[in-house]
Amino acid sequence: MLDHLAALPGAIEVVVADGASADDTARVAVRHPLAPRVVEAHGGRARQLNAGAAASVGDVLVFVHADSACPPMPTDHSSRRA
Repeated sequence: MLDHLAALPGAIEVVVADGASADDTARVAVRHPLAPRVVEAHGGRARQLNAGAAASVGDVLVFVHADSACPPMPTDHSSRRA
């Protein structure tokens, strides 16, 4: 997921909210060239999402799970006007 986000055009902020996962999510994230902000949030998915939102400074938030798959350019649709 981080590689995909790093390839998107424009400036984006990435926050990784880790709930003590057993797959080294936080360690992998801090070593990634994208350099996401990593926050630890224990106590379930809602607390993770809230911690990620609180750590963000962006105006628009998009939440994805680490094993989510995104279309090639998810920002293409968000910038179009009707």
